[in-house]
Amino acid sequence: MRSWCETSAFPVLEIRYETLMAEPDASPAKICKLLQLPVTAGRIRRAVAHSRFDVLAADERASGFSERSPHSRAFFREGAVGKGK
Repeated sequence: MRSWCETSAFPVLEIRYETLMAEPDASPAKICKLLQLPVTAGRIRRAVAHSRFDVLAADERASGFSERSPHSRAFFREGAVGKGK
């Protein structure tokens, strides 16, 4: 059986959280390339700054986060590599 990544009707880019943490500039550049968006160092820096775990967690505390499970206190809980295993 082929992977859903190979059989999708649209392009799929698999990026692990561990990779995002280890290579914060490389992964957004791959995403921009896939989406055919212009890649500039400034754009990547802004994307990385706005998607830092502490920034997202603070935004959730201030404004909520619709993807949070009603059974969880928060969607952005720890952000530590390896905690989701």
